[in-house]
Amino acid sequence: MRIHVINLDRSPDRLADFQRRNAHLLDVVRFPAIDARRLDREQLIRDGSLASDCHYNGGFLGSAMSHILLWRKAAEEERTITVFEDDVVVSRRFAERSKAYVASLPTDWDFVQWGWNFDAFLWVDVIPQIIRAQMAFDQDQLRQNIYDFQNADTIPAPVRLLHSFGIHSYSVTPKGARSLLSHCLPLDARLIDFPGFGVRIRNNSLDCVMNRAYPSLKAFVCMPPLVAAENNEKESTNRATAASEVLERPT
Repeated sequence: MRIHVINLDRSPDRLADFQRRNAHLLDVVRFPAIDARRLDREQLIRDGSLASDCHYNGGFLGSAMSHILLWRKAAEEERTITVFEDDVVVSRRFAERSKAYVASLPTDWDFVQWGWNFDAFLWVDVIPQIIRAQMAFDQDQLRQNIYDFQNADTIPAPVRLLHSFGIHSYSVTPKGARSLLSHCLPLDARLIDFPGFGVRIRNNSLDCVMNRAYPSLKAFVCMPPLVAAENNEKESTNRATAASEVLERPT
């Protein structure tokens, strides 16, 4: 799968770090990220991408539009697209393991998340329509063992995705891209519920609003992940954490 790496023109150092850490990846193309400083919010409202009440800050809006452009590319070109952000660390076995993983999916799958934010919960259908789960992880432990993660010889299995935070690595089919565009646009301020989990979140970034779509998509998460992000706030172009979006949690 060709990998599209989202990278700002003004961040060549991040691209260099990505290439150094992930030199084993062969089919990679750089996708110029949308610079939020050059966006015209009024134009985005006119073309239906943004609602007037959307309160994404500049960095999150630029990130959202970068991903949305890639979804449109997948839909228009009728081909599956794999998207990485430029701060990820990728398994050295990604090529072979991801190919086998996709081959194990239903032929009409929509979306695969190769990794997620370890500083937030992950909500999955462990046994579809029978047992759901809310999973927690240790971000610090991941950071401490990031190079061991990259070299680990794991064989991931598909698990149905219900809700998550983080969109640093995923693949989306043309059908899935059209569904995401339909569910997520225009970006607005409506709250987002996680049915059955007692969770309600603000829509402050694209990975928040994508949670509207996941339950109705044939969406899967790679378990264990093949891609990870350390989420170092000092290095991140977007500073907010997933916890700040959550208004209610299960008791």
